[in-house]
Amino acid sequence: MNHIYNRKYKYLYKITNNINKRYYIGVRVTDRDPNKDFYFGSGVFIKQAIKKYGKKNFTKEILMYFDNIDDMYNKEKEIVNVEFIKRRNTYNMEVGGSGGKIWTKEMRENMSRVQIERIKTNGSGRNDMRHFLKIWEQKYKDGEFTKDEYEKSNNRKRNAFTA
Repeated sequence: MNHIYNRKYKYLYKITNNINKRYYIGVRVTDRDPNKDFYFGSGVFIKQAIKKYGKKNFTKEILMYFDNIDDMYNKEKEIVNVEFIKRRNTYNMEVGGSGGKIWTKEMRENMSRVQIERIKTNGSGRNDMRHFLKIWEQKYKDGEFTKDEYEKSNNRKRNAFTA
């Protein structure tokens, strides 16, 4: 079984934009060697920045390794707190650990611009859904979650788009 708690590596990382020095802090659980793992976060703003500036203009740094997931999430929660996500020099938009979204006016406006651009590009959210399902299928093939987790997640996403 390839469950998240059984993964070999658990770490806190920092992705830095070498052009404007903004950064993103996140956690990762994987069986891949962190030095060969090209994962650069899943946040909306960090993804937009990588698309804009190119991955070659970002540096990934492992800040800390952990023996268990609880310690990892607790450390992320300690660092990526409300004050942290309000800073202008970070791409993080959610508090770390098990926290939820804290949306500033600037974040809401930026998210609106992103959604409008997606609709202009694709005509609707349906193309986004097909693309999203392909990404999840690849993550499943890469062993990032079990078949049950994959199917449950895809069913939730399909239902959300057809509601």
